[in-house]
Amino acid sequence: MRLALRGLLNGKVVLAIASFVVLSACGNASTSDSASKGPLDDASANEAGPSDGTAPGIDAAEGDGGAIAPTPNGIPLGAYDSCQFSAIAQTPGDGSESGPGGVVTISQSGATLNVSYGGDGGYLDAALAFTSTSATSAALTAGQTLDGIGVVCAPLEIVPDVTQLGAGSLTYNGGTLFLSVVGSAEPLDAGGGCTNPGGPAAFLVLCTGNAAAGGSDAGADAGALASNFVGTYACLSSIGEYGPGIQALSGDNGTLTVTQTGGVLTAAYTNDVLVTGSLQFVPISAAAAAPAVPNETMQVTCDSVTTGPLLMSLMSLPVTSSTLALDGTRVFFAFTTGNACDGAPLTVSLLCDPATSVDAGLADAGGSDAN
Repeated sequence: MRLALRGLLNGKVVLAIASFVVLSACGNASTSDSASKGPLDDASANEAGPSDGTAPGIDAAEGDGGAIAPTPNGIPLGAYDSCQFSAIAQTPGDGSESGPGGVVTISQSGATLNVSYGGDGGYLDAALAFTSTSATSAALTAGQTLDGIGVVCAPLEIVPDVTQLGAGSLTYNGGTLFLSVVGSAEPLDAGGGCTNPGGPAAFLVLCTGNAAAGGSDAGADAGALASNFVGTYACLSSIGEYGPGIQALSGDNGTLTVTQTGGVLTAAYTNDVLVTGSLQFVPISAAAAAPAVPNETMQVTCDSVTTGPLLMSLMSLPVTSSTLALDGTRVFFAFTTGNACDGAPLTVSLLCDPATSVDAGLADAGGSDAN
C-alpha cells in the first residue's frame, strides 16, 4: 500500500496518508518479553558521560550554537542544515506532513545537549533537551512537550496540536545527524465542532549539511545491549530526494526484523515496494546502535523528475550514514545514500512499532492506495 502523495504545497512536500499502520503504544522491542525490559534502563543512564559532567568526545566550551565545531568521535556542536523533516500524526484523519527544510542547532550545558529546530517554513519550532548516552548518541530528557504537529479536526482542516513526548533519540554517524521524538498528541477541541481524540505522534529529522564526519563508538557491552533491539516491527517509511529542482518524497508500509548474533544486530527490512535490504549495527548504548561494518548497500526505488512514477525501479545504493535507535518501544531506523536518480542523495526514515505478527501488523494498515 502506498502511503504518500507526492506534490509541492508552499515549498513543502505534503504526505496525504491514506491509512497508517495501527502501531502499538505499549510493549517492548522484543516480541517475546515485552513487559520485562525498557530501552532506557540503568545501564544507559550510567553511560551518560565522565565525572566532570561533559559528554564523552564533546568539548563543552564549543557549545555556542554557531558554526560546526567537530570533536573527535562525538556529536559536533553547532548548526546543521540540509534537513528533511517528517511529522507523523497517527490520529483519526492523520494530517501528517514531510518535506525538506529546517535547521537543527546543538549546544551543550554540562551533560545536557540543547537541541533547537526551526526554519522549515513555519511548520513548527522546537527546543528540546537530551542527555548523552555515548559519544555519538543521546536520549530525550523526560517530561517535555512538542507543539505544532498537525492533526485533522474536521474535513480539510488541520490544526497544530500539543504532543506529550515519551521518548526520543539523537544520534550521529557519517556526517549525518538523526533526530527523533515520539509521544502522544493530546485530545483537541478547536471549536466549531473541530475535534480530534489524539493519538500516537512523532517528529523525525535527518540533517546532512555542515556536519563533520565522525566515527562510531561501539560499547564493551554490545552483546548484552543488543537484546533490547531484537524483534519484529511494523513500519512506515519516508524517502526523500533533494537536488537542484528536485523535492520528492514518498512512503509505504513494511516489516523490520532485527536479529542478534553475539553483539551484532542485523536489521532486515522487507514488504515495502520502495525500499528493502539489511544493515548491520553494534549497540553503543541501551537505546542506540551504530553501523557495524562500512560499505553496505540498500535497495531503494528511484522515483524522480527524470524517471517518473511509471519507470520506478529498485536501485542498489551505497549507504553513507545510518542509525538504529529505540525511542521507548518504537524503533527509528534511518540512513542516507550516495547520489541516485537525478544525481541527488536519498534520505530514508523508518518509524516502526512492535508487531505481534507480521500479518497482523500489516493488516492493521488498511485503506487504499493514496497515489
